[in-house]
Amino acid sequence: MPLGRLTKTPDLLSSVILLGAIAMLGGCAALTINDISTDTVDPPVLLKVDGTGNWSTPLNYPSGFAATQLSAYPEISTRRYSLSPSEAFILMKRVIKEFPRCKLVRAEEGADSYLQAVATTRLIRFNDDVVVRLRTRDSETLVDIRSKSRVGSGDFGANAARIKQLFDRFEAIAHASPAKPKL
Repeated sequence: MPLGRLTKTPDLLSSVILLGAIAMLGGCAALTINDISTDTVDPPVLLKVDGTGNWSTPLNYPSGFAATQLSAYPEISTRRYSLSPSEAFILMKRVIKEFPRCKLVRAEEGADSYLQAVATTRLIRFNDDVVVRLRTRDSETLVDIRSKSRVGSGDFGANAARIKQLFDRFEAIAHASPAKPKL
């Protein structure tokens, strides 16, 4: 089709939209990672939990993701709370159990406590893995969350959004709860 004809048809609009989408996707490095952690140096460890589906992707946090993640999501970092480890564990367990399309598959309370869940995406029903680690440091509880897609090389920001939502819900419950939550 000659260039003159292209400008007279709906193809021009389609071409502009397609080129814009390609430019936008190519310029967004965050789309090329599928594993987000609040601690990129010592990320919470995901364990293979029997009966939770396809484990075709490696469980380790790819070291090459850290720089991209820190640039794309500088707000995703370890959070410190003035809660006991037990209180934080109980609250986060509640958050995960109440989180939409999320199933708790592992809960270990100890010196370092862990909660692991499988979160199912809304539209395509992919399973993503989430692990929460709670540690005590200087009379505070440090909470780290890692969210990893099992399928694909990018997540379109879904894992970062999930981590933010988990922290938002945790903080809302923590602020609304009495000093010693009874859950």
